[in-house]
Amino acid sequence: MRKKSNLFSSSENEELNSIRILRILKLIFTTMKKITAVPAEIVWPIRHQVMYPDLNLDDIKLESDRLGQHLALIEDGKVISVVSLVKSGQELQFRKFATLNAYQGKGYGSALLKYVLDQAEKEQFKRVWCNARESASSFYQRFGFRKTEKTFFKDGYDFVIMELLIPKPKS
Repeated sequence: MRKKSNLFSSSENEELNSIRILRILKLIFTTMKKITAVPAEIVWPIRHQVMYPDLNLDDIKLESDRLGQHLALIEDGKVISVVSLVKSGQELQFRKFATLNAYQGKGYGSALLKYVLDQAEKEQFKRVWCNARESASSFYQRFGFRKTEKTFFKDGYDFVIMELLIPKPKS
């Protein structure tokens, strides 16, 4: 059997491997999604653009924004999806969950909601809930949320309160 000849010297092979590794790392880090806490001022523009484009920016700011925690999913330095969290006892409410229109249906919002639910479980909340637009309720149902009997109409939209009860961790 004939032995394969190396086209490159061992130092050239090492250099090529280093280049391949750098390319892979660059690909990983430039496409990596990062979820991080951000100030309310970061979430407001996306909340405005996606949820209430016909309102003034000041009209989409909530009193609870000063008290809540805000998360953003960022990719390549761009904020793609945002959510605001309000903790009360053993309950966690998420509000104003918005993903840029061009990125909807591509898993960004799902990744952010999964992160919120994982954190809620770690922090041992008993209930996670939201005021969901009726048109988005099926999205939340995919994560185990159920509709409650509480509904309301606001700013031209039908809403339903949806909740997810988190089971106690097994001992």
